[in-house]
Parts: sequence; C-alpha cells; structure tokens
Amino acid sequence: MFRFWAPEHVGAVWAHTDPANAWQAFATYRDGLRWRHTAANGAAVTVDLQRRPMAADEAVLAITAKVVNGSRALLDGVGIANCLQFAMAPDFSCDDMTRIFVRCAGRWRPLAELEPASDYPRFPAVKRGASGGRMIWGGDLSHLFESTAVDHPLIICASRDGSRCVGTASADVDYLFYNRANPHLLCIHSTQAIQDAVPAKATVEFVQHVYFVNDGVEACASLYDRLPPAAG
Repeated sequence: MFRFWAPEHVGAVWAHTDPANAWQAFATYRDGLRWRHTAANGAAVTVDLQRRPMAADEAVLAITAKVVNGSRALLDGVGIANCLQFAMAPDFSCDDMTRIFVRCAGRWRPLAELEPASDYPRFPAVKRGASGGRMIWGGDLSHLFESTAVDHPLIICASRDGSRCVGTASADVDYLFYNRANPHLLCIHSTQAIQDAVPAKATVEFVQHVYFVNDGVEACASLYDRLPPAAG
C-alpha cells in the first residue's frame, strides 16, 4: 500500500504539527478529491487530487495546490510539501537506496551509487536549487544537502524486481530528497520552491504529479515527458 500525504505542510498557511488543524477532511470533488483550509490570517489553501486518463498499464495522479493570500499584508514562506511513502508497500520499500533513482548529468543513477552523506539526503536542482537548506516549516537543513545536483524534477522508486516504478515530480522544483532516516515512512519528495512576498489577494499555484508504470525507470521518465506537471 502506498501512502501519500498531500500536503504535509503549506508553509505559513497550514502545518500538520498544529493539533487543532491537522486533520485533512478531503471530500469528493468532480472526478477527484478536494481539501480546503483557511488560516487565521485569511490565507487559504485548496488542494485538488485528480487521476489523469492514461493507458491500462500506467497512471498519473495530479496534485494541484492553490494558495490565496487573503490577508492585507505580504505573505512569506508559502510552499507545499507532498510526501510519497513506501514503508507499507513491501515490493517497493527500500532501505538501502539501491532502488531510488535521480538523474544527474543526463543519467539515471541510484542514490546508493551517489554515496549520500546522510540518511536524509537532499539533491539541489540544477535549474534552481536556491533554498540553501531553508525548509517551509522553518529551520536550516543545509548540512543535509549533497554536492551532487540533479537535472530532472523526477525522483523514482523501482520495485524489488524492477518491473514497476513509481515516481513523483513537481513544477518549479527546488530539490529532491529521500527519507531513509524514518523507517516507518521511507518517502520520496520533489520539493517546489518557496514563494515569498506574495501580495495581498494574490494566488500562487503548486503542481506535482505521481507516476505509476508497469515498467522500468526509463518508462517512468517517458511518462513524465508526456505529461509533465505545469502550473496554470
């Protein structure tokens, strides 16, 4: 069973660490699911999950989050963290990083080959990678960033026999990371850039896709090429 926490954090708008608001009551909306939350300062987030129509042996789940600054001031620290977990998927759970793939210098490589310095490695994106270790829930995790940069927003987990893959990619990706430090999660992330100074009444959008294929890493990347995440 795959578990997907979408989102686990919305920066300045909502946090799973807030007991009063942690419960996410998704409701059926059109052909998918929708969750909404309005913060005390008037900022609001709407998250839509929709499955895109694809062939029988592949699937794409689209996650679109829109944050509206309903306050009267600039809003800093707006971001989305979506968490795709494999700890309860026996055919996919990977605690040695040999089946978690990212693309570096045009080649898909398992994380184990890159020899990460921690069990919580972050790989900055070539085109952005500007977070400097900043997290949407605060704190400085720059010590967890690897020197190797990735040139693709997709991070992929292959099944034990290599016959299936699940990957996730976000528009405007800032960095990718894998969490081996928490064995109850074993999660992958394609993290989008944090937005600061969002004007009053303005809307920012975050888009992420999850890809499922009955094939290998290259097939998962090909599915991304056909349907990449893009903000509207």
